Amino acid sequence: MRPAPTAGGVDWDEVRRRVEAAGRFLAGGREPSPERDRRILEERARALAVPEPGEGSGHELELVTFTLAGERFAIDAAYLLAVARVDRVTTLPGADSTVYGVMAWRGELLLVRDYRSLLGLPADAQRPPGCVLVAGEDRPAFGILVEEAGEFVRIAASQLHPVPGSDDLGRGIVRGVTGGMLMVLDAVELWNLHG
Repeated sequence: MRPAPTAGGVDWDEVRRRVEAAGRFLAGGREPSPERDRRILEERARALAVPEPGEGSGHELELVTFTLAGERFAIDAAYLLAVARVDRVTTLPGADSTVYGVMAWRGELLLVRDYRSLLGLPADAQRPPGCVLVAGEDRPAFGILVEEAGEFVRIAASQLHPVPGSDDLGRGIVRGVTGGMLMVLDAVELWNLHG
C-alpha cells in the first residue's frame, strides 16, 4: 500500500524512489561507475567527431560560374533560379551602393544588385553587364548583375580554400577560392547582408 501524500499533496519520497528506479532501469540495472561513464562519453565523442554529410572531403559543391569585371566567380546552383538579360533597369536614387536598380521580371519587380564595389572590382569594366542571375530559394529574392553567365560545375569541397590576403574581402560574402582562381560567393551571406 502506498504511503499517504505529505501535507503539500506530493509524496516526495515516492517520487524520489521512482526516479531512482527509472535511472537504474535506463542504466541497465547497474549502479553507475566512473569507468562506465567514461566509456559512454568516449563513445559519444567518437560519434560526434564523425563529419556531417557535406563537411568531408568527398562532398561536392554544385556551382554556376559567371564573370564580373573580367574575374571568374561562382555561386551555389541551388540558389540560382534563372538567368535574365539586363533589360530596362530603373535606378533607385538614394539606395545603397550595391543597388544597381530594379527591373521587371516575370511580372514582378526584381531588385538588381551590383557587387563590384563590394568585391573591390572596378565598376567601369571592359564589358558592360549583360545579364542578371536571379537568386532565391522558392521565389526570386534579388538579382546579381554579371557580365556573362558561365557554366554549371562541380568541385570537391576540399578544393575550396580561404581567400589569401585581406580577411574582410567582400565583407564575408566570399566562401573561398579554388586553385583555378574561381572565387565562390556565399548566397546566404548575400541575403543576410541586406536582410
